[in-house]
Amino acid sequence: MTFKKYQKGQAIVYLIAFIGVISLAVAYALNSFEVVNEKTRLQNTVDAAYSVAMVEAKDLNFKAYTNRAMVANQVAIAQAVSVVSWIRFLELSTERIADITSWIPVVGAITSAIHAAVEAGKEGLEPAMQGMATLLDAWITILEKAQFCMHAATLVVADETLKDIVNKNDPDVDTSISLSDVYLVSEFANKHNSFTGRYDPDVVRKKSGGIKNYNRNKARMDSFRSITMNSVDGFFQRRDDDIPAIPKVNLLVFQAELRRGGATSLVGEGSHAQYGSWIAMDTLSVNTRT
Repeated sequence: MTFKKYQKGQAIVYLIAFIGVISLAVAYALNSFEVVNEKTRLQNTVDAAYSVAMVEAKDLNFKAYTNRAMVANQVAIAQAVSVVSWIRFLELSTERIADITSWIPVVGAITSAIHAAVEAGKEGLEPAMQGMATLLDAWITILEKAQFCMHAATLVVADETLKDIVNKNDPDVDTSISLSDVYLVSEFANKHNSFTGRYDPDVVRKKSGGIKNYNRNKARMDSFRSITMNSVDGFFQRRDDDIPAIPKVNLLVFQAELRRGGATSLVGEGSHAQYGSWIAMDTLSVNTRT
């Protein structure tokens, strides 16, 4: 049996099939790359919404911190007002005691010296506390203006942030559908302005702007007043038990008792003082009973 040494045939069929498989594989790889690349690009573009939310969050954080700062400054003003009221009470009390004991040789000299020392302290301390309260009140006003500016600037920063991120990730994106669009700007501004609100103490004090505006501002101011009053310590709210009790004097059917009282409050409704202002009072009274 004999075989031919060489065999002949057509291999182009296998070559075409091989090229077809390779082409499909290359096409699949390129398509997968494009899909992944497009997905990444779109994800980066969508991240612009997250960046805008971060801008809004920064504005809210700024409001929260400045609100806390305003409460802290209001408490410091309360402290200054309380100190002035206390030193005035102490000066007046020592003056009355010095007058009463002036006819007693040694005691009168001592009480007069105490009164002179307290009066000198009052002359220096009272202007200092009043100056501090004025500065703190001015700083509160600055914080209020800073909140207003930050609130307004957030709209501009959000718009610029969205445009910048979109353009960096995809320069071909039509930015006319961004916050620059009138409708979207209006919607974002409405949400931005309605989520937080400002109150104006002058509206409450003057009872202006209509009943609806008055009630809205008063509700917010009452809330701020409540938070502030809850932030002060017991010395500001009641000062009638921070010195040893003075015993009662009983003379048969006649009884006499010295009582000291005092408090500091942020004025609310129903007071003759200006709404939203600090008032303080310290007294020493003689209560008699027969």
